[in-house]
Amino acid sequence: MTSKRQLIGAGILGLGALIAGVMTAHRKTSADASKGATNAGAGADADAGTQAIWSLTLPTPSGGDALQLKAFQGRPLLINFWATWCAPCVEEMPLLDQFHQQERARQSTDIHLLGIAADKAESVVKFLAHTPVHFPIALAGFDGIALSKRLGNQSGGLPYSVLIAKNGSILFTKEGQLTADELKTMRKLVER
Repeated sequence: MTSKRQLIGAGILGLGALIAGVMTAHRKTSADASKGATNAGAGADADAGTQAIWSLTLPTPSGGDALQLKAFQGRPLLINFWATWCAPCVEEMPLLDQFHQQERARQSTDIHLLGIAADKAESVVKFLAHTPVHFPIALAGFDGIALSKRLGNQSGGLPYSVLIAKNGSILFTKEGQLTADELKTMRKLVER
C-alpha cells in the first residue's frame, strides 16, 4: 500500500511539474487551438508545450506498473482525456477502441492512443471491467483536467483529445466527442 501511495504521490508531483512547464509554453500558443476541432500548427511553442509530457509517470487502473509517457515519445500519439461521469466520453470509447485496433493493424501511420482518466481510480476500474478497451489508460485524477487545459483545453471540458506528432508538435485538438471523420483527418495529418 505504501508503494502505491508513493507511486501516486510521484505521479502527482510529476503532473505538477508538467503543468508548470506546459503552462509557460501554453501562454505562447495560438488561441485557435482552444475549442472544437482544430488543425493546430506545428510550431516551436507547441514543441515546448509537449516536451514536459514525456517526463510523466502515471498510475494505471490495474495497479500494476505505472505508465511512463516517455515510451510514446517519437511516435504519433493521440491523448484522450476522459472520465466515467462524462456521457460523451463513455459514448466515444468504442470508436476510440476500434480506431486503436485499426491503427495497430496498419503498417504506415500507427497512431498510438492513450486514455488519461480525469477520474477516481475506483470508478475507472469499474467502468473498464464492463467496457474493456485495448489501448492503455492512465490515471491522473481530477488533475487530468488541469493537464488538458495546459494542452489547449481552455474550458476544461471533457472529452478532450490532442494529437501529438512524432516531433512533439500538436497537430490537432478537439474539445468534445470525436467522430470517425475526425479520426480519418488525424491519419492524414500524421501521414503528411
